[in-house]
Amino acid sequence: MFAKVLYNLCGNSPGYMPGIPRIHCEPVKTGCMLIYEDDGIGIPQDKKKLIFERGFTTSPGPTKSSGLGLLLVRDILAITGITIKETGVPGVGSRFEMVIPPGKWRIGPVE
Repeated sequence: MFAKVLYNLCGNSPGYMPGIPRIHCEPVKTGCMLIYEDDGIGIPQDKKKLIFERGFTTSPGPTKSSGLGLLLVRDILAITGITIKETGVPGVGSRFEMVIPPGKWRIGPVE
């Protein structure tokens, strides 16, 4: 299911940005943080709390999205205790921070 999370995040970026998204990890006190960033138009400050709600979309024009993608991303991650929030800067790009709690991640090859 995690592949669907990344697929959805990556699928949202091309319509709003010219470059390639970046994905990286950083350690945090509460576990491990997986960060997804792009250099698109970002999410307007007044919309940040709405993007994970059912039916909300920022897609322009007649081909609007269903508004279910980020809702499903949040719900899929929540099953394992992973939280997600958008912390990007409007006009600079989107940044999704996913905090993976202790015991839910590991460093090294899969055994």
